[in-house]
Amino acid sequence: MDIAGISSALSQASANLQVNVALTKIGLDMVEETANTMSDMMRTVSIDTNIGSRLDIKL
Repeated sequence: MDIAGISSALSQASANLQVNVALTKIGLDMVEETANTMSDMMRTVSIDTNIGSRLDIKL
């Protein structure tokens, strides 16, 4: 492979790496936003302590 081919291949690999890093950052940002939203929802939910305190079974 000549120098121009190697240069082109390295440039393409670098571009692919930059795209992958950018997409990973976007994915991580989305996961963080979802986690924050779920955490906020869990803080605002009222808990009924009577639910699940008894188990009625009929056979």
